[in-house]
Amino acid sequence: MLHAAFVRSDEAHAKINGIDKSAAEAVPGVHAVYTLADLPKRFHGMRMHGMPNPHVKQNIMPYVLAKDEVCYVGDPIAIVIADDRYIARDGADLVHVDYDPLPVVVDAEQALAKDAPLVHGDMPDNRAATIKHETDGFEDAMKKASKVVKLRVDNQRLTPMPMETRGCVGDWQEATGEVTLHTSTQVAHFVRTFVSIVCGTSEAKVRVVAPDVGGGFGAKLNTYREEFAVCAASHAVGRPVKWIEDRSESTMATIHGRAQVQYYEAGIDDSGKVVALRFEAFQNNGAYHQLLTPSISHLTVFMVPGCYDIQDISITMNQVFTNTTPTDAYRGAGRPEATHGIERVMDAIADELGMDAAEVRRVNFIKPEQFPYSSATGLIYDSGDYDATLDKALELADYAGFPARRAASEEAGRYRGIGLSTYVEVCGLAPSAVTAAIGIRSEEHTSEL
Repeated sequence: MLHAAFVRSDEAHAKINGIDKSAAEAVPGVHAVYTLADLPKRFHGMRMHGMPNPHVKQNIMPYVLAKDEVCYVGDPIAIVIADDRYIARDGADLVHVDYDPLPVVVDAEQALAKDAPLVHGDMPDNRAATIKHETDGFEDAMKKASKVVKLRVDNQRLTPMPMETRGCVGDWQEATGEVTLHTSTQVAHFVRTFVSIVCGTSEAKVRVVAPDVGGGFGAKLNTYREEFAVCAASHAVGRPVKWIEDRSESTMATIHGRAQVQYYEAGIDDSGKVVALRFEAFQNNGAYHQLLTPSISHLTVFMVPGCYDIQDISITMNQVFTNTTPTDAYRGAGRPEATHGIERVMDAIADELGMDAAEVRRVNFIKPEQFPYSSATGLIYDSGDYDATLDKALELADYAGFPARRAASEEAGRYRGIGLSTYVEVCGLAPSAVTAAIGIRSEEHTSEL
């Protein structure tokens, strides 16, 4: 078995004028340095594949290795094959890439401006998808609101940090065309399907082995270029190829999460009840789409109302390409963004009206007698008693005694606060209208959202 290290871009956006591999190839123990052009021909024009989403306007997937340009820091350009990972790393450090830097955009809102640099030069703009949904009575309901509470919520970009980074071993048997891939993944069956597509071989000849994953929380619920690259390198060199991600690679080459900016306008009555809610968000998809990228913010759309009885709603979700690491599923995958936003809205309403934050939530909860409940985004909530769960949480936290504890802390020179979050989450997704709408399906379906 041989070992691999990747040459990665240190430019956020640039044309590749040339790649000098000579110094790396001269290192004792280095067997090969492959760019995309050096890999077997079946890989030259093959891009990664992801799950389809009906709302995607431009579904830009990357090549196994960068072809003519790099679009984010960490974009893999070449793979160095050597006797061990340390020699491979030394070789990778000696590969010289001649860049012609291009304009860069990293902010999703700025990327939609008319004069914004294009993340991909062959695209008309940086918009990946737009999801819109508005109930028939929204405009009338908003006009009848006593007040409108406005709020901007930033679900910051974050980096997954598993205890063990990603790793894989690709073993291509040229005589039979069989491919065995050992990989740190949460979705072995997805990986098997897409390895067969990208590597241009029968799925019956692909075997994927998932050992102990070492932590993932969605970051390893994906298919990655490195998995295809080690299979391609094994095919080219004629031996198994192993790659283990180092920690700095993990922070820029494994997907990122969240990166969603939200704007809320909540039309409320004098009791604090939300009678209409306008929601617009900008989802930073990154430079390319991964397995589920377009579907993650789609899950946000479904959960915008949370556990609250908001029947008139207007939603716009803007999915945008930028010169950043691709985003995808991480820790709740789109639903935490919705929860974060609507809970901040409830607190903002409490501040606006001088009400207790728990009481604002009670005013807006879906009531037990309303179940099964049809949400404004098309979901059916089968059952629930949100007042009872809130009562229990307030009891356990001694919510009623908090003012006294806060006063005592202030006297001692300490500041003390208390926060509330009430939520429901769509999960355990079986084949349904929801999975069809977000592109996870085995046959064609249609859905309003």
